[in-house]
Amino acid sequence: MRKQQKKSLFLGAAASLALLVACNDYLTGQDGEPTGPLKVLRLTLIDFSANTGHLVFTDTSVPSDCTLPQYKDLKQCTNDPFMDTYGVKKSPPNPDSLRRLRVVFNKAPLLDLDAPNRGFNSTELELVPESGVPTDLKLVDQKVISLACTNCSTDPTLGAGIPLTYNSLQLTGSDLSPDPSQFPYGPGLQMEVLTSCTSTTNKFKCDKIGLTKTTVDPLAALEPDASYTVQLSKGLSGRDKNPVLMDDRAMALLSFRTEPFQTNSVGNGDGASDAEVRPGMSGSGTASDPYMVADKLVALDGAISIALNAAVDPSRLNGTSATATVSVNGGAATPVPLVVSPNAGGDCGNLRSIYVAPAGGAAWATPSKPDTDDVVVTITLKGAAIYDLSQIKGHPLGKGIHTMGKDIVIRAKLLKGATPMDYAGVPSSAVEDPNNC
Repeated sequence: MRKQQKKSLFLGAAASLALLVACNDYLTGQDGEPTGPLKVLRLTLIDFSANTGHLVFTDTSVPSDCTLPQYKDLKQCTNDPFMDTYGVKKSPPNPDSLRRLRVVFNKAPLLDLDAPNRGFNSTELELVPESGVPTDLKLVDQKVISLACTNCSTDPTLGAGIPLTYNSLQLTGSDLSPDPSQFPYGPGLQMEVLTSCTSTTNKFKCDKIGLTKTTVDPLAALEPDASYTVQLSKGLSGRDKNPVLMDDRAMALLSFRTEPFQTNSVGNGDGASDAEVRPGMSGSGTASDPYMVADKLVALDGAISIALNAAVDPSRLNGTSATATVSVNGGAATPVPLVVSPNAGGDCGNLRSIYVAPAGGAAWATPSKPDTDDVVVTITLKGAAIYDLSQIKGHPLGKGIHTMGKDIVIRAKLLKGATPMDYAGVPSSAVEDPNNC
């Protein structure tokens, strides 16, 4: 795909520039480039299943709810097969939605007229060689597009919690797409957070912004429950030098808010058997309607895993971050001392999972008839005590400002009998001190 993009740039910006000055209709049988200012048509974001296990696509130009009076008669709600599927209500941006953020325009944004004021010698967004096919393209100034946040974590010396991104010009695509999650709209400017530099494509992008396999940040993401605005250079324009129109509509399209810090799934930590419990999926996480771990999934001496939509700050976790009770055969609920930690066997992973287990690696209970007795564990995760990990450079501990807010109740009917030899879940004995993350 990159070769196709480069070829488009070469043909459109290098070989044809001289002709385009005099002739707007440069492709036979096609309409010419729109006249007037460069306009923002939409902002799209994608989480490629890193967060929820399935792809999440968001389009800020889509009505939030087609049932509302102000939207129900719009073309998008009457003639568009996607309707409000990709709107911010049904498909809200999450912390991993910056895997691909794209601002789509009515024409190609080829120039930045303000670049000389920032110390650059060219107004072109990407420099094209005088001859040959371009093979090493990058934006002249990565800051022609950037993010601002009004309620992210901050530090007086380290700045705001906005991750480093690879920014690029995208000339492919149009304002129509049979499936925008697979065939992106265009043309536009794109931002991508890179969490790895191992693949050929990612290595190319990492090289352009000075990242390596050792310096890339695997925890880089947006912060939950945060308001972001995409900022564009005031000199951004099409080749006609008509600058971008930053009116109220454009500003609304360029703004979005990530979903709250929340639980994605619960399970035994095997990475395959978790039950998705995102809002509206299964229960409400309250005492009367708890999130349910699949029956007989967690061993008597097994930990219960809670997968989150953002990294957790391990420094704020301790045994009081949750409470738990155990009941045998419907009897009285007995409190259980806990360890609460993302550390399983010395591995804290991406800090997206919390493991709750009996302190000291003990079993949840010692039923008199372990092969037949029903053992039920009820956990209350203290939402106000669960903080996200700050996205300030270096992820300084104690700087995250977003919490889950409300308590989350989880219930599990435990596996009967001795723990199987092939048990794939996290044992209680493996859950270690969160301060060792």
